[in-house]
Amino acid sequence: MVEDWIWIEDGKWKMVIGSSSETPASHAGRSIREAAGADGERLRVGLPLHALAGVVIGNDPATGMAAKLLLSLGVNVLHVSREASQATFPPSLEGDYLSSFLFRGMESIVVGAAPDRALSAIGAADIILHSDADADFLGLVPDQLIERGAIIAQATPWGERGPRWAEPSSELIVQAAGGLVYLLGKPGRPPIMLGGHQAAYSTGMQLFTGIMIALTERDRSGVGQFVRTSYFETVAFLEWKGGTFYQADGVILERGRSTGPLILPTKDGHVAFYYRDIDWPRVVELFDNDQLRNPKFDTIRGRIAHEPELTAILEEHTRKAAKHELYRAAQSLGIPIGSVETIRDLLDSKQYAAQHFLEACDPADGDGCTQPSLPFTFNSRRFNSSDVGTTSFGRDLAGVQK
Repeated sequence: MVEDWIWIEDGKWKMVIGSSSETPASHAGRSIREAAGADGERLRVGLPLHALAGVVIGNDPATGMAAKLLLSLGVNVLHVSREASQATFPPSLEGDYLSSFLFRGMESIVVGAAPDRALSAIGAADIILHSDADADFLGLVPDQLIERGAIIAQATPWGERGPRWAEPSSELIVQAAGGLVYLLGKPGRPPIMLGGHQAAYSTGMQLFTGIMIALTERDRSGVGQFVRTSYFETVAFLEWKGGTFYQADGVILERGRSTGPLILPTKDGHVAFYYRDIDWPRVVELFDNDQLRNPKFDTIRGRIAHEPELTAILEEHTRKAAKHELYRAAQSLGIPIGSVETIRDLLDSKQYAAQHFLEACDPADGDGCTQPSLPFTFNSRRFNSSDVGTTSFGRDLAGVQK
């Protein structure tokens, strides 16, 4: 049987193509460098972190996202929860879509049903992910685990100390507390939050980044690490603009004022219209409206002072155009606008298809859905669920459903 393999020699990734029918030995519990060995023991292409075992404790969406990314790179992830999840494949009306998305492909166990196995998995794992609420789970002793080389990754709402550390939180609360909600919406109207679980997913990405850094350090020194981040910290990082403006000029940004593009209606949706001061002559060319040639619009200060009138002129044109037609016309002139895409637009996007940003799940898994693929490449390759080998926990979907 011909298979692609990846191996490590002198600390560098090498790719070879060979003919073999042997099954790679289990590498769980060792670093990639240790698993590779001095003679370049081979690991499957498609599973660059297959040497590692991980445990995600609880159902926090931030740690769940980090675990999902690790699973996509081949980490053998076990999901341990305090009580049975209602996640089903495909999700039923009574099921939990969030858990189905985050923990899909992982073997899940309930600690009450298998406490010894949960303890054994935690004790042997290379990576342990948990939230603040699960910090004392099963008598978790971080120092002892780190001493043997484990990487413990924790996501908390507010951080592990400070006056707010014990306060309750939610997606809305952390988006508001981090300053993001303040900038979203129209002037004079209540602010709005970003939909879905954006703070949680972004926190999971931050946590995953820290884990990868810790793995690199462990390969070098053999030392485990404690990686922490918080929702609050992540949202403050995402809303970098407000702090930067205030630090530079003492300016407090307000909704609808120099905080983002104009959202203009089109005949089939909307466009996010953004332009730089140097783009203004091309904006006038794009819309070809004599009203825009009025001297009061010649400077950025003048356009800000007369923004309602300017917006009305632009809308008069955009309402008659299709959003993708307007997008292409603006792009041809070098104006950085974007069309506001629907889910259908993204599913049909040739750019998304070319970059493999979406993956179609295996219909054999029960639903044949389409979902986002890994949001980065690893050695120029974008992995997805189909790359997870049959030896991982992740393909035992019958066990997951049970």
